[in-house]
Amino acid sequence: MRHFNKKIIALAALSAFTGFAQAASSVTVYGRFDVGYARLPSAVYNDKTGAFTQSHSFKQVSSGDVRLGIKGSEDLGNGMAATFQLEGRFDGDTGEKSVGRTFFDRESTVGLKFGASHVRFGRSISAFEQGISFIDVGRRYSAYGNYNETYGVATRHSNAMFYNYSKNGFSAGADITTKGGFNDGVNLDGTSRINEAALNSKIAWGAFAKYKADNLELGLAYQDDGVQTAGKIRSELGIGVSYKFAPVTVGVSYAQGKDDVATSESKLRNYGAFISAKITPMDTVNVIYRTEQLKTKNALGEQTRDDKINRIALGYIHDISKRTSVYADVGRTKRTINVTTSKADVKSTGYDFGIRHYF
Repeated sequence: MRHFNKKIIALAALSAFTGFAQAASSVTVYGRFDVGYARLPSAVYNDKTGAFTQSHSFKQVSSGDVRLGIKGSEDLGNGMAATFQLEGRFDGDTGEKSVGRTFFDRESTVGLKFGASHVRFGRSISAFEQGISFIDVGRRYSAYGNYNETYGVATRHSNAMFYNYSKNGFSAGADITTKGGFNDGVNLDGTSRINEAALNSKIAWGAFAKYKADNLELGLAYQDDGVQTAGKIRSELGIGVSYKFAPVTVGVSYAQGKDDVATSESKLRNYGAFISAKITPMDTVNVIYRTEQLKTKNALGEQTRDDKINRIALGYIHDISKRTSVYADVGRTKRTINVTTSKADVKSTGYDFGIRHYF
């Protein structure tokens, strides 16, 4: 009987310990699935010949922004917690890993959280993305990542340390990478992802500050990717602001960047604006405008290129539930390539419709 009681006591102690461990830590599997039909026009520019022509349009069932992640935390006591997060992307229409992406390319971090501060190590979204991503209100063809689409700084930093602070509507943060580790460590010639701490490579870093309270949201960010490639924007400064006049939200943004290559100089300017109207509790209409301009000069200070992209888009989202929605987008784009010897304009229309589910 005494032996039996010891077993009961041991089992009770084990159960109590297991319960404590479960209460002290948590792991969550989450994701987003997005698949639809799209017509995406494709324009091709040849730097050698100066020809800029409209090629074929892709009309197909295709994947939107699909992601799968695992995150968790462990309570360490005294207001501290250990955290981790792994998040990758894949093509929803085929189930394959997105081409050219590492397995957990969206997030791969481990860190410590204490009070309003959070320190992480690994790969995560960079300062520019954290600072003004709230201005991205569209989906797929209407989406306008105006601070990083076509030209602009990286949306992720690898081999980095991240610091974040958040309290009472104010958030700020900064990150810094090891040399050559800015974005999967891509070499300057684009042939390899193994460039961390390579000779003559540079660190990447960025910082942001954001404020959100009541109906106002304001963000400011600066980022330097450290790369030295002509035509690739290395550093960029941007600001975004939105205000809600229920049921309508309006927003504007501006960004400027440069490449700072010794033999040339490329400068980028981006302007964006949107109106997002909640016409019913389940229906949202977005109107989005964006313009981007890239100017390049040679070592003599002579302008060699003046590129411009203008897009206006209309998007509609219907929420079937809190986690599932259907949507449709249409956009009109005008691209102008103006080089030393030629100028070309191409106008195109794209559209999509699909379904998105969060889990």
